[in-house]
Amino acid sequence: DTAINDIYEIDPAQNAGLEYQYDEVVRGREKRKRLIGGDCDDCREYYEAVGPMPPRLQPPLWKSPVKNSHNPVPLSKRCPHHRDGGTTKKGSNTSNAAHKQNISRHRAAWARGNTPPAYWDIGFPDTQRAEEINESAREMQRKKMEMVEMEAAREGGRYRRK
Repeated sequence: DTAINDIYEIDPAQNAGLEYQYDEVVRGREKRKRLIGGDCDDCREYYEAVGPMPPRLQPPLWKSPVKNSHNPVPLSKRCPHHRDGGTTKKGSNTSNAAHKQNISRHRAAWARGNTPPAYWDIGFPDTQRAEEINESAREMQRKKMEMVEMEAAREGGRYRRK
């Protein structure tokens, strides 16, 4: 297996000229809202349990919608999945990500690395448990590699190929 750092590097042009991850203190509500919303294990369980939030600041349904040339069909005549703006179903990654970005208290310019599996377990695992730990660590590494690959392929991404 090749390491992520052997293939990709941080693009200094997208990171304030720095070639390494650096999180500075960001003050002010509006500036913090622009940061990436992250989550911890507890928050992740919450987002999955609650699912997508309804659209915010939506006018009451009893008011007549304003007809415009873009969409002349009133809300009451639309099918249910278009009535609310096409929100996705509960448990969807897209809707949970949007929900997380709106309300997350864990915000940073760079997402924190995950704790390795079984890091806090005291003692030596047996052979079967060690295999499980190693497999989950490989899965964690694979997900991180996919994320970095997607970021490097994206226009204006924070990573680039070496």
